Amino acid sequence: MKSVRLIILAAACSIAATLALADLPKGYETLARKSIFSRDRVSWNPTSRRTTSGPALPPVPVVTGIVREDFGGYVGVIETPGTGRPVLVHVGDPLPGNRGVVTEMNLDCFVFVPGPGQAPRKALVGRNLDGAESTLVPATTNPSDAPIEGEDVISRMRRRRQQEGK
Repeated sequence: MKSVRLIILAAACSIAATLALADLPKGYETLARKSIFSRDRVSWNPTSRRTTSGPALPPVPVVTGIVREDFGGYVGVIETPGTGRPVLVHVGDPLPGNRGVVTEMNLDCFVFVPGPGQAPRKALVGRNLDGAESTLVPATTNPSDAPIEGEDVISRMRRRRQQEGK
């Protein structure tokens, strides 16, 4: 008996969703406005435009650090979320994903030009190239981060990432 009532109710809801409000018998217009099957209790409107998301955007690279080299230059370390591979950039180098060219660099940030005729943008350490905060692990000042003799920047960053991932 309960299953028959449920089937009748489901059929009434589906009919109510397809009929105009004025076409429903008295007492059933509520079924066109509210649905017991949706979380927000709002009935599906087949005439409303549905928005679909397009293809997923590629992740935005994150500035994970900037290192001063012995000869006085700087090296920016950029990582694209999901890859786990750092990319080293110097002044004049292109950014990953064709996002521009680095024009200036210091220990806090670097400046890049996204494209010809576009205004320069600043990329801060710990943020992505769009300026949003990153979910990647930021650089730390733990004693365990002290460099090991002969270890390069990438090896230190990998070791730090492994230690923080435990």
